[in-house]
Parts: sequence; C-alpha cells; structure tokens
Amino acid sequence: MIGLLSEKQIRQALNQTFTGEKMIREALTRLGKAQNADGSWGWWPNGPANVWMSNYVLRALSSAQQAGFSSSALESGLRWLSSQWPSQRETARLQSLQTLLLAGQKIDSTGLRDSLAKPQKLLCDRLLSVWIQQELGYKPALDTLVKYRKLDAHGGAFWEENAAQNWTYHWNNNRIANTLLAYEIAKKAGLTEEIKRIRLHLLARRGYTHHGMRLGNGWRNTLEVASVIKTILPELTQGNHFQVGALKLSGALEGNVDKQALEATFTANSSLKLTVTGSGPFFCTAYQEFWNTNPTPKADLFAVSSHLEEAGEPIKTLQFGKAAQLVAEVDVKQEGQYVMIEIPIPAGCSYGEKSNGYRFPEVHREYFAEKVSIFCEHLPVGKHRFVVNLEPRYSGTYTLNPVRVEEMYFPTLYGRNNVETLKIRP
Repeated sequence: MIGLLSEKQIRQALNQTFTGEKMIREALTRLGKAQNADGSWGWWPNGPANVWMSNYVLRALSSAQQAGFSSSALESGLRWLSSQWPSQRETARLQSLQTLLLAGQKIDSTGLRDSLAKPQKLLCDRLLSVWIQQELGYKPALDTLVKYRKLDAHGGAFWEENAAQNWTYHWNNNRIANTLLAYEIAKKAGLTEEIKRIRLHLLARRGYTHHGMRLGNGWRNTLEVASVIKTILPELTQGNHFQVGALKLSGALEGNVDKQALEATFTANSSLKLTVTGSGPFFCTAYQEFWNTNPTPKADLFAVSSHLEEAGEPIKTLQFGKAAQLVAEVDVKQEGQYVMIEIPIPAGCSYGEKSNGYRFPEVHREYFAEKVSIFCEHLPVGKHRFVVNLEPRYSGTYTLNPVRVEEMYFPTLYGRNNVETLKIRP
C-alpha cells in the first residue's frame, strides 16, 4: 500500500491518471480485518501482538490517511501503541515513539529527553534517538550522523553497522533503514549537501537484478523499495514539478538517449556536449586506453598487493613443475559495486586446478591465456584475498604485470600494484 500511495503522488506530479485507488481501499479493508481486538496486529491474522508489525501497519495507515484514505483501524491501533510504548525496551520503544510522532500524536516527554541522550548500542537506535529529539523540538548534536557516515566509491553516503553486523539482515538495523533515517535527520537539519550524497548512494543502487533476484547491496525487497521511494520522493518531485530524466548528445555524438545505460566511442579530437534534464542523478565517465610501459601503483580506492605461496607459505621464487599459488590481496578503502579483479599470469606458467568454488565477495571467474578475471557484485570495505593456482612450466626470469581492480562500469575508479619480476628455477 505504501508503494501505491507513492505511485499516486508520482502520477499527480506527472499529470497522469492514477488507477490504484480501489487497491488501496481493498488493502485498508484487509488490514482492518486482520487487526486484533486490542488494536494491535500479529504476524498473521488473529496472532499474538507483534510490535514491529503493528508499527509497520500503523505507519501505512497513517500515510493513507494523510493521502485522503481514512481507516477506523488507525485510531484504535494508535491507542494500543500509546499504552504500550512506555513499557517497551530499546529499539521497539524508539520505533513506537517514531510511529506515534509520524501520526501526529502528542507524547508525554517527561523524562524522555534524558533517556534519549543516553548512549545506544545499535546504530539504528542512535539515529532514531536523534530523529525523535528533532521531532520533539530539541536540538540534538549531529555527531552521530558524521561519525558513522560511510562513503561509496562515487561519493554517495550511507550508514550501516560494522562488518560483523552485515552478514545477517535485520529489518530495523540495516543499510537502507539506517540511511533513510540519516536522510530524514539531514533534511530536518537543512544539510543540503548531505542529502545529495545520500540520494546519490540510494539511486545508484536502486534495484539492479541478477537472474530476476535483487542484489543484496541494492533495494532488496518490496518494503525497502517502498520505503526509499516514500522518503526521497518529496525532493525528487520538486514541489509537483517532477520531470522524467532525459539525456541529449550533441557534437561528436548526436541524438537523444532513451536507454538506462549507454556506452559509446568517439574520436578524442571532437567535442561532446551532454544536456541533462530530470530530477535524479546522472552518472557519466569518460576515459581513453593506451599502452603504459611503466605503470605506477594507485591505492586511493583499492590498495593492491600480490605474492606467491607454496602450500600456504610465502615464497620468493617458483620451482619448475611444483604447484604454487599467486595470491592477490585487495584492501578496499571505499566500497565498490560491479568490480573486476584482473590477475595477470606469468608467461612461464600455466594454470593448476581451476577453482569453481567461489567465496564471497567473488561471484564469477573467467580464465584467459594471460590473466584471470574475477567478478564481485559488491566489494565491501576491508581486506579481501583472491587465489589463482599456478603450474610453473618453463624456467627463467619473467615480468609479472600489475594486478588491476576496477569498477566495470566506471573504469576510472581503479587500483593497481607495481610491475614485479618473477624467477622460475629449473
């Protein structure tokens, strides 16, 4: 229903007819029938009260009422939540307070200011505390916003727990939920540039799919899609003057671009003019290819190193006919998306066993005569290790070209190590 309400707002901004009012009313009826006698909702109809589900439903009903779709279930649900939040703990209590404030309910804030200022364990609770303090008219410090902000390789801003928290999905404490909270806080505080950075991150990962499945680092489910759109839509519509994005090329290339992505080649001595309209961000990267005889290391985004191993132990030289491993280590400074790691193979070696058992963050690997290409849909901040099995075939001294790590669709965002010399003993 939240998605339908956002669609209604978009259609109005585009002066188009919205045909989903019947579905919204049907959804309201179903939610009313599923409500428990005390005003709460369970995970299933007639199930025990579930605080998270009750909050979720009440926020949807509140949004519907603000859009002109009333429901008697909203009033009884808010009464139940108002009686429950003082006895709730930690995240549930903060979530309930946020729901009540979003619905315009008055809160008895006696003693609340001090409790909100106390240190919180979870990032979502820290951000929720700041959001609630803003809504109550306090002026909280925004150091939480600055301290926990992370940047992707494109300069987009996001908020999430440290790596140890990233392997399990939490409905309230995940990247999308935390980043949307930060967006609301930044908007309330008038931090225009911060809002732009957050929107850049969200829209750059707005729902790419692979074989019909949403990627783990994008908008992962209908709840997240609806939440993101609902949060950023007021700024995108720009006061009901919403404009669908368009790109016009002139000069070296001519025409209007009606695709989501375009790749084109033109001669370097011709000028190219890009004219962009619309409410969303526009991504453009330009580069040229040439042979670099003495490449220098580059480590601002991806710090790359490589070494040889034999039975798990580092070695300096290879022995003819004795299996070894070429290990590439990547220290990611700012997370990357759709990243390719190219590991050159020494001329005196062929491949040993070609591994097909990929480990996160690797999702695919291709073996060529001169290199191995490894693909990662998402390469998070931190250190990562990639191994290629080698079989030395010819003794001698060889050049080992740099390992290169780059974003496939933004190849100007890359890192590499230096050229090295390799010896294979007879």
